[in-house]
Amino acid sequence: MFFTFLWQRGLNWDEATEEDVEDWEDWRLRGVANPAPVGGGTWAKEQAALKLLYRIAAKRGLVPVNPVQLASPSDVKTSDVKWLSPRAFRLWRNVGLGGMLPSGLEDESWRGRCAGRDMAYADLMYSSSPRPDPATSNLTPRDETQGQPVAGFDAFACETCPRPVSTGRGHGTAGPHHGPR
Repeated sequence: MFFTFLWQRGLNWDEATEEDVEDWEDWRLRGVANPAPVGGGTWAKEQAALKLLYRIAAKRGLVPVNPVQLASPSDVKTSDVKWLSPRAFRLWRNVGLGGMLPSGLEDESWRGRCAGRDMAYADLMYSSSPRPDPATSNLTPRDETQGQPVAGFDAFACETCPRPVSTGRGHGTAGPHHGPR
């Protein structure tokens, strides 16, 4: 959208000035003619992308200076972490991963195939650490003589899960399982 904004002013992307960027910010956040003004978080992402683009362009000599010199917006919500209580976690795990209804009965329309594995992994992650590395390292068998992971082991393999399906377009597997069984 920024490039369209510049084009409407008769400018190419490499002719943008600090004033153009300030006008763009004003239009994106507060513009009367803008049908969908954005909030601080969206603007922060756009500004970061533009700043990176012009930093690279300036480094390569494509523009004389980086025109994106604005301060970061102050109304950006950086995180809104909500913690689950143990009871809420069990409900999420049972309904979301285990194919149960909130009442505790089995959901007949559930199509999952590895509910036990998925629930066990969620339990491991919930009970071990907020960082995944300590928990997932428990799932990788090690060669005791070398201290290295065992080659070809797939910690997420499940006997009842379908085998990987090739997409036929050179993009690897279509499922979550990568590696030999």
